[in-house]
Amino acid sequence: MSLIVRPRLPGVVAVFALWLVLAPAPARSGEAASTALVACKLPGQIMTGGGHARMAAGQIVQVSAAQCRQRGGEYTVDETPPPAASPAPVVDAADARIVSCLLPAQTRQLGEKARYRTGRRIERMRLADCRAKGGSIYTPRKAPTRRKH
Repeated sequence: MSLIVRPRLPGVVAVFALWLVLAPAPARSGEAASTALVACKLPGQIMTGGGHARMAAGQIVQVSAAQCRQRGGEYTVDETPPPAASPAPVVDAADARIVSCLLPAQTRQLGEKARYRTGRRIERMRLADCRAKGGSIYTPRKAPTRRKH
């Protein structure tokens, strides 16, 4: 009968090994804090079916920067500071009037390939909002009147 003896690590070495495993990685300069949420684009996945394989698009998820790096994703850090609180803009009386605004057409997408444009639409809104959305003031044409002879 043979007896297998397993050597045990001394207490100090075991604690040091545990510390190495559990210690957080040093922070890299120029990157977001590990607790801050970022928009992370995960890598695509290989999908098989019907006898052929294709690459599916990667998902965009809100996770911490550390989790994004761990999952192999990509993210960008906005280096610009948030804008300071500015006072409310002064609204001119002409910009505050309500007008019929002809808004531009929108491009919409169905799935990965199908794209279509919506028609221009008319909405009632403030003149300032109409200009901000790229619209123009809509004035309907009057129908021609018949002259009586």
